[in-house]
Amino acid sequence: MTAGEIPGQVRRGLPLDLGLGLLLVVWTAEATVRLPGGSLLTAVVYAALIARLLLTTRLWVPAVLHGWPMLLYPAVCAVSVLWSPVPQESLVAALQLAVTVLAGIYVGTAFGLAGLAGLALTGLGLTMAASVLNLGGALPPAWSWEGGFLGIYTNKNALGQRAVLLSLTLLLFMTEARGRGRWLYALALAATGALLLLSRSATSWVVVLAAGGAMAFLLIRAVRARAGLAVVALTGVLALAASLLILQIDPVQGLLVALGKSSTLTGRTEVWQAALAQIAERPLLGAGHQAFWTAPEYAREARLLAQLY
Repeated sequence: MTAGEIPGQVRRGLPLDLGLGLLLVVWTAEATVRLPGGSLLTAVVYAALIARLLLTTRLWVPAVLHGWPMLLYPAVCAVSVLWSPVPQESLVAALQLAVTVLAGIYVGTAFGLAGLAGLALTGLGLTMAASVLNLGGALPPAWSWEGGFLGIYTNKNALGQRAVLLSLTLLLFMTEARGRGRWLYALALAATGALLLLSRSATSWVVVLAAGGAMAFLLIRAVRARAGLAVVALTGVLALAASLLILQIDPVQGLLVALGKSSTLTGRTEVWQAALAQIAERPLLGAGHQAFWTAPEYAREARLLAQLY
């Protein structure tokens, strides 16, 4: 996005909006959770965002009216206070969700897709750089009990998933760069990939495989000989599937063993079974937004699930 493409209201307050945008990226990425004064920082983010929203209503209100379905989920969460056993908790959580959605709408309308990519690249890049600095454990704990690297995040999956998002963003910029710029993006991509490996986050690797498959599909569609490549790709997939069947190899179990995981995905399947049981009890309305984890009547189940997972 060029300076001329940025809306006038944003252009006049560009330094403020850039700072707010970067703060939102870092904050929503949960990179500040372990820092002291987390509650104060949250209050600052909310105050700055609400003030900016009030000053630029002509910018983002049309986007909200045009994309109103995005507000349906926060609205349902807010209505759930009517049947939630802890209505105050559900209401607060619904309001937080609504503010998060409005933040995304504002940043999107203010900077556009290219601007969002730039904010993600800068914000997530800063969190990855800070994570590298924590390799020595300056902000303990730096490693999980399973051996995965945490960086500045609270768990290895958080670091891994942010590393995946940054990797995809770097790939996007690398395809557009020329000369030395492309090599700089490649080096940053290699460093981000190293952090992803250190995190030992199986969830993130699943995302990598899915994203890689999607990118391969788009590549096949983009080239002229896409029909021929599609046939080759389909033949390769069928041949691989037939080989696995003949040799009686379970690729999922092999991948889990390689990643040091059990067939329960580190307790996830037990959590899913417990969730399905709770859904069966209240299939239409549920327990209310965020109520299961905070309501006294679910305290025993929530504690057991937390210990299990």
